[in-house]
Amino acid sequence: LRAVGFHHLVFIGGYGLLTLAIGTRVVVGHGRYPVTDEGRVLSPLVVTAVALALALRVAVDWLPPEAQPHALATSATLWIIAWLGWGIGAIPRIAVVSGGAAPH
Repeated sequence: LRAVGFHHLVFIGGYGLLTLAIGTRVVVGHGRYPVTDEGRVLSPLVVTAVALALALRVAVDWLPPEAQPHALATSATLWIIAWLGWGIGAIPRIAVVSGGAAPH
């Protein structure tokens, strides 16, 4: 694994998932939503998209040069899909307009 691939492994797999998990906990916990909502914010779709983005990015180092740009673009697209999916789950809980307390 080349240095750039290793950095992507650390940042996508490590810090990326950590950021999503902490963000999820903050949104659900501080919004006073039930803990079961964590699975709706950090959904299986989000985790799968991050895992696929990570696997594809790490695999790029072993692909032929002509396939690398497409693999990188697909990995980036999966990363974007993951964050959009997270946003779809999180933003409605963040942008609640209520009398002060989030609904349960």
